[in-house]
Amino acid sequence: MQLKKSIRAVLAALITALLGAAGLVLAPGAHAVPAADALGNPNLDTKGSITVHKYKNPAWDKPNNGREITDVPAAAEALEGVEFIL
Repeated sequence: MQLKKSIRAVLAALITALLGAAGLVLAPGAHAVPAADALGNPNLDTKGSITVHKYKNPAWDKPNNGREITDVPAAAEALEGVEFIL
């Protein structure tokens, strides 16, 4: 009796996994990553909930002897072009 329950549970798990995989194959738009724009920025949300722009020399690419950015102007420069809409 216990063996039948175990076999049923395994079969149910396999069927669920197969249906989930089929759903991912048949509906790729539901989980696909949108294409990048001309600068290589991912288009995370077409409604504009977050926009991240690349710059020639962003603050986070500048060497800082392994230290974090602690001054306000550098922190502001690092966040330049990042738009958060809540």
